[in-house]
Amino acid sequence: PNFNLLDKFILMMNYQDVPTVVCFNKEELADDEYKNELKKKYEGCGCECIFISAKNNIGIDRIMEVLKGKTTVLAGPSGVGKSTLTNLLIPDMEEQGEVSQTGEVSRITYICDTPGFTSLNLPDVEKEDLRFYFEEFVPFEGKCRFNGCMHVSEPGCAVKQAVEDGIINYDRYKSYTDIFEEIKNKKKY
Repeated sequence: PNFNLLDKFILMMNYQDVPTVVCFNKEELADDEYKNELKKKYEGCGCECIFISAKNNIGIDRIMEVLKGKTTVLAGPSGVGKSTLTNLLIPDMEEQGEVSQTGEVSRITYICDTPGFTSLNLPDVEKEDLRFYFEEFVPFEGKCRFNGCMHVSEPGCAVKQAVEDGIINYDRYKSYTDIFEEIKNKKKY
């Protein structure tokens, strides 16, 4: 998966205070060690992780349980199985691959299958506020040497120390610094 893209999506959801469930399809292609790494990485930032196989009909009951009574948007790059999953959840949907599908799983559950994407525009977050949308940084707020630490290049940064200690996932921190630079450069131009 494109983790930077996923991390941007999680940022967008956190920015809007929307709970996020990360569903990894095609679970049969990954070994248990890799799935455990992904689970630790994304549950560490406040997301629920579910591993499924739409092809093999594995984990679909869990998805149904999570979706019940909610309005849900399936989002992700093309080819990850959003439409296949939608068709499993709503068997009487006639056409797979439409630009937008909305269906009813139960009387109070709705699913929207979005078109695939390969990039996301960032929400209107200031670089100084970005750190507040990375949930795994929250326990370290106020513990850095400097007030208002951006967790990028400042000495005595508790977040960078947590990354070095393996408490915060390095890849998530790398996504943070990449997004930080993207916002910084966007504001320049």
